[in-house]
Amino acid sequence: MPPTSGSQSSSHENLAGTGSYDAGTTAPAGLQEIYEALERKATEAMAWYASRQRAKKRGARYIRTAAILLGALTAIIPSVIAMMPERIFIMGEDMAVVRFNPVATITGVAAATAVLFDRFYGFSASWGRYIVTYQRIQQDLDDFRIGWRKQMLKLNSNMPPTDEQILAVYDFLAAFLRSVNDAVRAETEAWLTDFKSSVADIDKTVDGQRAAAANIAAGGAKGALSVVLADPEELDGARWTLQIDNRKEEVKTGQSTATIPMLDPGIYKLRVAGIRRGRPVAAEYPVCVTPGDVTTLKVDRLG
Repeated sequence: MPPTSGSQSSSHENLAGTGSYDAGTTAPAGLQEIYEALERKATEAMAWYASRQRAKKRGARYIRTAAILLGALTAIIPSVIAMMPERIFIMGEDMAVVRFNPVATITGVAAATAVLFDRFYGFSASWGRYIVTYQRIQQDLDDFRIGWRKQMLKLNSNMPPTDEQILAVYDFLAAFLRSVNDAVRAETEAWLTDFKSSVADIDKTVDGQRAAAANIAAGGAKGALSVVLADPEELDGARWTLQIDNRKEEVKTGQSTATIPMLDPGIYKLRVAGIRRGRPVAAEYPVCVTPGDVTTLKVDRLG
């Protein structure tokens, strides 16, 4: 974790003293000003990355936690639904258990959306980049403070210092400036690369969804199912129920036919149930729904 402002101050005091130089290590005024400006530039950059990485860390943790929980729910929900009974009796009423299978699809899409959201805004990636850049600048600054003391000792080893000695100090200062700028530039370039990659991935995902939607629209002709019950009047109250797969049960009273429209082509399990003289009766059938057609099923007798 990046140090707090207090720990940064302690590091400065340990490596460079309190800021007042002993005799024999005093820098010329111009060099001292450059040193202080470069030190300030580095500490300001570190403070920027320290504050930004905390916000990115919170965002990354919240979004990734949500994605993990939603992904777990996506895997658990189908198993929980499979363990539920198809029908239950409450106060003498035969009731179908409503199965929320689409919930797993919803949670799965939400988990994927959370991951895309994280990638687009770069919470996780930026968090890592900021920590690495902070530590790199911190290491360079520590080396810079120690190196500065060494440079001053060399510079004051003979008085007055030679031009070569002064130029060597300028080269030392310029090298530190380049190291800080290189660290910031590398982080910025990494951000740009990550951003372009995330945008490309999102565009690819959207294009895939559009293509899938177009295919469904082009070849998604629906079918329908018509159920004819031969003896509804023999049931108590002429009341019967109709359920296809795990969908919500439909209740019919006083009618012998029922139609379920807008079904995707495929094989379904149909359950017709009722109560005859106080006793539950039911029948189940596999039915095949074809696109653009109405499939008719005749139920002669329940039970």
